Amino acid sequence: MAETAFISKVTSQRRCPVCGDEVAATQETPAGATFPLADVRFVCGARFWADGRSIISSAPCRSGSILAAKLMCIEAEGRVR
Repeated sequence: MAETAFISKVTSQRRCPVCGDEVAATQETPAGATFPLADVRFVCGARFWADGRSIISSAPCRSGSILAAKLMCIEAEGRVR
């Protein structure tokens, strides 16, 4: 069934697709539910929700923000010298 493809995709993730941290928790509605939903949380804080139509990032992985901060520091340091 096409509407469960998004649920299956997000619940099959065993590691954060950004940083590789492990799954902290997974919840999904029972098979055959009127409104299929899934919620997958990772140790890093990333969280993904899925329904019958899409997958969304409800909380981003902090690793991306940490990298951005490091790159901004490098850029700022270059301007100081």
